[in-house]
Amino acid sequence: METWRCAVSLLFLLVATTYGQLRFNPQRAAAQQEALVAAPQVFFDGEVPPLCPEPDGVWEDGDFCDAYWECVNDVPKEIFCPDGLVFDINKGSGGYADPCDTPHVVHCGSRQKLQEATFPNEFCPRLYGSYEHPDSTVCNVFFMCVNAVHTEVTCADGLYFNRTQGNCNWPHISLRTGCIDKPKVSKDGVFSCPGGEYFTGDGHKNPHPSFPNEADCSKFYVCLNGNHPQAASCNAGLVFDAATMLCGLPETVPECEGWYANDPQFAHYYDDVPATGRSDPGRVDTVG
Repeated sequence: METWRCAVSLLFLLVATTYGQLRFNPQRAAAQQEALVAAPQVFFDGEVPPLCPEPDGVWEDGDFCDAYWECVNDVPKEIFCPDGLVFDINKGSGGYADPCDTPHVVHCGSRQKLQEATFPNEFCPRLYGSYEHPDSTVCNVFFMCVNAVHTEVTCADGLYFNRTQGNCNWPHISLRTGCIDKPKVSKDGVFSCPGGEYFTGDGHKNPHPSFPNEADCSKFYVCLNGNHPQAASCNAGLVFDAATMLCGLPETVPECEGWYANDPQFAHYYDDVPATGRSDPGRVDTVG
């Protein structure tokens, strides 16, 4: 963006060059005045426009953290970073083609003004940046926005999104209030992990307990780390056994007995007489 702002231009007439910001330099003003008048500048009320501290370089704007000035042959040009990013003087002086970066890694100091937000959608107040969930009670989810395209990010267990840092941190550092830790729901939207501790048959704690899919005996849910539901399924011919949290034969799970009776692939499994003469414990189950 190459627009000139009247208020900023007038401000530069009154202050000295400090910290690499674009400031009026009275020692160079007389020598530069003739060149500036000949350059394609915009004047306001006859006042002198801002002058470059050096003939060539990139400089901070004195007020706006997301704006900077590019000077070429003593001709200043004001440029705004993409909405949501701010000017990084280290990148600017380092010769980067794009001297803008996230405000979470740039110290703006007294330059606290920003261009007006574009509000492209409900998840991205600005085109770029990391932003909290629109529901203020959801503290463990935030959105990363890149050119107004948002990506939902869930913090690790026990962490909340920190607005200042732009990432997740411990609750006492994030300083969020009114948070409600809602249970995570499976992709199909029908299951959430019940919580609590679960143990294996030999008494060891099970960090990833499994639970039945109430609509399908061949499927189940694994709760990763106890609270992240992940859909899973048994091998063909097996059903999930909630008692063992493992897959087994249908006849070993009373609520799922005969589950494959109407599946042509397993028709021989349910015949009163096995299809072959082999003694196969997997074919002793009958229906009826």
